[in-house]
Amino acid sequence: MPAASAVTSIKQVPGVLKKIVPVGPGHINIDLGAGRFLLGTHYLAQKGVANVTYDPFNLPPEHNLRSMKVMQQRIADSVTVANVLNVIPSKKERGEVILLAAASMKPSGIAYFSVYEGNKTGVRSGNQNNLKAALYVPEIERVFTSVERRGDTIIASGVGRVRVPRR
Repeated sequence: MPAASAVTSIKQVPGVLKKIVPVGPGHINIDLGAGRFLLGTHYLAQKGVANVTYDPFNLPPEHNLRSMKVMQQRIADSVTVANVLNVIPSKKERGEVILLAAASMKPSGIAYFSVYEGNKTGVRSGNQNNLKAALYVPEIERVFTSVERRGDTIIASGVGRVRVPRR
């Protein structure tokens, strides 16, 4: 996730967190690129979901280190990546985030990627790629076996033995 994400962090509950359907007591979500405000953690707690946040540009290194330890356990029922892919210009770096999402959850888990499409021209301006959400689907399909787009949200599942990359 690029350093530019620090300036795109918005003080609100990301809409993609509202799409999580808890699987029952003890549901754990990993929030990649959580931002600096963490309002989503409080929102999910009200639904009985523990939210583990990771954001190398907005959260302290010791916080991210604790989160990485949880991620390496692969105990997450869901992973959310809210408006992160759209600020990463490199396909390779986006692929690393997608792989990290897959590697952080149970094989039965679900990943939710929301994408801010901007002006949809595909011409990068400021911190935004301005790509339609559909254009990220093939990148996500490289890692997940089941991928479905619903508007600006991509829901993915089906991962094999993916390992959490060391950071």
